[in-house]
Amino acid sequence: MTFQPNEILVLWNMVKPQYTNGLIQGYIVYYRGRKDYSLYYYGDHAENVTITDPNVFQMVLRSLNGGSKYKVAVAAFTLAGEGPRSPWLLVAAGEYK
Repeated sequence: MTFQPNEILVLWNMVKPQYTNGLIQGYIVYYRGRKDYSLYYYGDHAENVTITDPNVFQMVLRSLNGGSKYKVAVAAFTLAGEGPRSPWLLVAAGEYK
């Protein structure tokens, strides 16, 4: 798979069953750019993408500003609702680690 400088590959692990409140229905990937870092000004605003397959543990965020920094977090959801988000990770578009 070839990636572009304006993309970020996001990978996560399956939530262990003892930490769920029902069957996982999917995941929500949250991301926000540098201008959205300030929680004081922007609150908890973030763009998001919903993955509705509980067996998918990766996705590519596309059409980002190449080289720009983004914060990314992931949350699982069940029929009971969304679980807690992972810690925010800082990555730059076009970097793969």
